[in-house]
Amino acid sequence: MAAQTIVTKSKNGTAQWAVEVDGVFCILAGLLFVLDANGVSKFVGAQSPAVITGMGAFTFLYGVGLLYDVFKGLVSARLLQVLMTLDAVGALISIIFLVAVPTALSTEGRWVVLILADVMIAFGIWKYVGLRRLTR
Repeated sequence: MAAQTIVTKSKNGTAQWAVEVDGVFCILAGLLFVLDANGVSKFVGAQSPAVITGMGAFTFLYGVGLLYDVFKGLVSARLLQVLMTLDAVGALISIIFLVAVPTALSTEGRWVVLILADVMIAFGIWKYVGLRRLTR
């Protein structure tokens, strides 16, 4: 008698993974920015560690909110649309900041902002793929 394994696919799997990973990333980045605000501000060339601390606290709380929604099972098409919009707006604001005030940060700081904007776009694309799979 052969053993059989039944594999079930969650219709919400890709979307849920996208939001989960985004939440964990935001929590870790937020903690880094809050706990080492002086080091991060020196590395990126920011004038004040308070700005880095504020951004870190906001990012941490955003990540906690994402994980709260995931663990409550609230990943819906509407939530994904809102999160994709937030990802796009965050990346756009980052690019506008770099264009408007090109000397506000060091070269390393500009690269950090560009990389974080890329990460936001990547998470937005991942959520879009999850949304497409959810609505099929």
